Amino acid sequence: MLPKVELTVPSAEDLELVELAREVIDANTDAGPDEDGAHTMGAAVRAADGRMFAGVNLFHFTGGPCAELVVLGAARA
Repeated sequence: MLPKVELTVPSAEDLELVELAREVIDANTDAGPDEDGAHTMGAAVRAADGRMFAGVNLFHFTGGPCAELVVLGAARA
């Protein structure tokens, strides 16, 4: 049996990260509205000091790093 998970309403800070992820994918996609592009997912994280970082996936024919891995690398760098 799966454990119960309590869902909460996203905070303003959570929504700020969602918006940053949307902005980065919109700014970096190479596809039109009805097309699949090389960059199809955005991700954002917040550092302990409040700085925000964003990244996009790096698609290629063998797969490629997910946006989450890219943004963690960007934050670390």
